Amino acid sequence: MTAQKYRDWVKLAVDGNQVMIRAWAGGIYEEQAFYDACDEMGVLVWQDFLFACGNYPANQHFLELVKREAVANVKLLRHHPSIVIFAGNNEDYQYCETEHLGYDPSDQDPIRWLKTSFPARFIYEKLLKEVIEELAPDTFYHFGSPYGGSSTTDQTIGDIHQWNVWHGTQSPYQEFDRLCGRFVSEFGMEAFANARTIDSFLHRGSKDPERYPQSSMMDFHNKAAGHERRLATYLTENLQYTFKPFEQYIYATQLLQAECLGAAYRLFRRQWKGLGKEYCAGALCWQLNDCWPGISWSIVDYYLRPKLGYYAVKRELAPITVGTKRIASHPSSQNGKHFLEVWASNLTLEDRKIQVEIRMWDIPTGVLLDYFSLSQQPLKLPSNRSTEIAKTVIPTHDLGEGSIKDPYRIVVAVSLVNHKTGQQIARTISWPEPLKYVRFQQPKALRIRSHEGGVEVSAEIPVKGVMLDVPEIEGRKRVIWDDNGFDVIPDEHLKVGAQGLMVGEEERIEVRYMGSEGECLA
Repeated sequence: MTAQKYRDWVKLAVDGNQVMIRAWAGGIYEEQAFYDACDEMGVLVWQDFLFACGNYPANQHFLELVKREAVANVKLLRHHPSIVIFAGNNEDYQYCETEHLGYDPSDQDPIRWLKTSFPARFIYEKLLKEVIEELAPDTFYHFGSPYGGSSTTDQTIGDIHQWNVWHGTQSPYQEFDRLCGRFVSEFGMEAFANARTIDSFLHRGSKDPERYPQSSMMDFHNKAAGHERRLATYLTENLQYTFKPFEQYIYATQLLQAECLGAAYRLFRRQWKGLGKEYCAGALCWQLNDCWPGISWSIVDYYLRPKLGYYAVKRELAPITVGTKRIASHPSSQNGKHFLEVWASNLTLEDRKIQVEIRMWDIPTGVLLDYFSLSQQPLKLPSNRSTEIAKTVIPTHDLGEGSIKDPYRIVVAVSLVNHKTGQQIARTISWPEPLKYVRFQQPKALRIRSHEGGVEVSAEIPVKGVMLDVPEIEGRKRVIWDDNGFDVIPDEHLKVGAQGLMVGEEERIEVRYMGSEGECLA
């Protein structure tokens, strides 16, 4: 990889509000250009030693090789201020648990460790620890990832890899608050890459007979075991989707990933509740990049084309955010109440005063049902923590003409606004879930107007997951969006930055959204 491409990747992370990148143990020690870019752009690096997903020997010859490699690489990397943690391995303690190897956390005799069925413990808890203590004593050393002492699944100490969404129990991603941990260093959801990236590995490009979701070529380019079942499960549980055209299926997988990762970060941030209540102190999604043009959990594909998940993470990692969780008293039914929990996260170092405004619309018609402020007085958001704001009932409305009082017809926008100027600081849109129950309509007036530096988007009804795309032209730079996969609500003119799009080029923009029935609107 070239130095420039390393910089491009790190800049994408920075532009996406990410502050840490984990160099995974199943990869390599990256080139100096990567760490240089992180140093310059202020990105923290979690550096694994290269032991992953197994049980390693610990005979004398192998230990000498391990030490020689560790010493060489620590000396090579230790001057980088971006590296804030070294970790001994990836999921080797987890492998130990799965295979029921001999591991007694209370046994602190390294010589006895060598005689157990998990001798690699000697590498992680003695050899590498001593290398760091000698050569990089000011850098934190973590025995492994995940590691919590007695268990790799302990949600109160160390870090966890939360794969009960996608792998494991295949829990709903809406339950990430129940699945969070002290530091969640892995979690994720797969999505197909950009159609142009997929076309790059098909012999006949967009005309290739293998250009459909379940083809052997698609399976070959997805190395996740069981990906067919898992992706189909989460799509079926959450979205209305089609296989044709192929671009609409790609869109559905990317929207699914965006919804999953957005929910995770939103719910994890809620658990940073202030002094003595730091139940979740950080999260790193799996994964930022791809090492080939494949189909994976990455939020940016091999050719640096962001998926919709990239933008969802960016929105949820903004310094100040507002979060909601919608709870149905009787799921899968038009009867019963829907409750809305509201909180805000202020990760700046200054207290803020805000007003909280709530607007509700009927999804099929775009009729404004309610508009109110949660408090007559400004609310305080203390710095560096989340703040619970309210739990309110989402009322049903009789719209006449035989309409049903159905909470699945109602979308809610929650905005934080400056208490003095009224300027919007943050917003979130709460849709009924699962989204497959929502009767999305096609807007008659979805308008996109270009202006200097971007576009303005508006619609007469609520629109979910608007994806903007511009075909790439040889000789011109790719259009770079500041946001994508966003929601549009009536009476709002949403401004979206766009680099590389000239004023008057609206006709180049292709649009997809939930309910667009497969066509690509220009």
